[in-house]
Amino acid sequence: MRYSGLYLATHNSVVARIRNAAANKCEVLAENQVCGSNGLRPDLVIRKNNRVFIINVTIPFDNHIAALDSAARERTKRYKALSEELSSIHGSDSEVLPFVHWALGTPKMMNYSGTSAAPV
Repeated sequence: MRYSGLYLATHNSVVARIRNAAANKCEVLAENQVCGSNGLRPDLVIRKNNRVFIINVTIPFDNHIAALDSAARERTKRYKALSEELSSIHGSDSEVLPFVHWALGTPKMMNYSGTSAAPV
């Protein structure tokens, strides 16, 4: 892909901003590391007030609302089993928060219910 380096740099910049914002208010449990038994590597796993949040940043190339919603649903589905596993490991509630960032710059963080949510 011609611009994959630019997308990766943007992705990593967004992850770093979320991590830095979370560092003061939350405990960062993992960053781009294999978590659980399924081999998935979410961008961030953080804990706040006995709740675990799995955050995965994606930047879809297509800038339509449907593409954002599709990307959020796909990430939620992908990390659901990991969420359940981390919930049992840490003895707390867990939630998948896909962070979808338009290539043109508008972020959207969604939780299971489809409402905007953020732990930080």
